[in-house]
Order: sequence, then structure tokens, then C-alpha cells
Amino acid sequence: MTGDEWLTCRDPRRMLDRLGDAGGDRKLRLFAVACCEITRSRSGDRGGPDVECVVRLADGAGNLEEVRERWRPSGEFASEPTYPERPLHWCSMFLECASGTQEDDEVGLIHFPTRAEFCGLFREIFGNPFRPVSSAPEWRTSTAVALASQMYEVRDFAAMPILADALQDAGCENDDVLAHCRDENATHVRGCWVVDLVLGKS
Repeated sequence: MTGDEWLTCRDPRRMLDRLGDAGGDRKLRLFAVACCEITRSRSGDRGGPDVECVVRLADGAGNLEEVRERWRPSGEFASEPTYPERPLHWCSMFLECASGTQEDDEVGLIHFPTRAEFCGLFREIFGNPFRPVSSAPEWRTSTAVALASQMYEVRDFAAMPILADALQDAGCENDDVLAHCRDENATHVRGCWVVDLVLGKS
């Protein structure tokens, strides 16, 4: 796969294979959380404590024991690690459902993200691994950091175009960064690679 292929790829399995463990546990967990949120919104499940405990773990504010308790497998699998403990496996499990069709309603697969949504989430959270971007210290102005922090905490990313303006005012001329912030068709989630860049998260 090349950088251009990554930007147009429609096969989420290829994208995950390209990332592998190099994707990092935090971002892989947040990818899986975003998949959970899509599934929950379509299934009518308004609960969320189980997912929120994974978000806290990803952000370093939670603990693994809580995650193990909430996600403990049952029956013959009770002794196995939970999905959040193995984020790469968790993401792989979601992608196994990427070929789900309307006929799969009996097992709930129509609630899962589509292949296009999976690919979009990869680009949203991981950026383009073939063109990594490093944040210049001067980009991290008080305005840019405040905007990014607010969006990250409340998970409302309406201010992304404003963040682009703040970064540009701070001297950012990176087309990938600015285009991502101003993409009107993008769906942003916690773990957005540009927001992470501004906040110094990896």
C-alpha cells in the first residue's frame, strides 16, 4: 500500500494490517470505541458505562481492573483477556463484520459500521501513516490548545474549522492538517489525529 492508496482505500482490513501493533493501544482502543458508538446509536442501546471505562483507560484516567470486570467474557471464555485488553484483536473483531449485509440482521450486523465508515475512522484517527506530521511548538498556542482540549473533552468537533484558522495564524502551512480540519464531510471522533497532534497525544 502507498500513501495515495491509503487515502482512497475501501478495504478496512488492508488498513488495519498496514497499521498492526504500530497503531498503538490507545488509538486502537479509541477506534474500537468509535465503532461501538456507531453500533450503539443504530441499535437503540443508550447505555455506555462499559464504553466509557475504556475511554478512561485509553486516556490514562481509568484502570484495567474496572475494564476487566465490565468486559469479562462468560462461560468457557471467562479466563481469557477482555477485548479492551487486546485492542488489535478488538479492532479485528469489528472488521470481521465489515461484510455484513441486510440478511445479517438476525445477528445484528446491520448495526455495525459500514466498510466505508471503517475506512473513514482509520483516516480520522491515524491520519496518513505514509505522511506522518510532527507538530511544531509554535502551533500549540493557547487558542489552539484550548480549542482542541474543549473538542476532545466534550466530543463536539464543530470548531474544527476554527482550529484550522488558529493553527494557520500560528504558522501552520501543512496542507494535510488544514484540509482535515476544514473537510466538511469528515466525521470527527475522540482520537482525531489533528486534535491529538495539538494536544501532544499519541
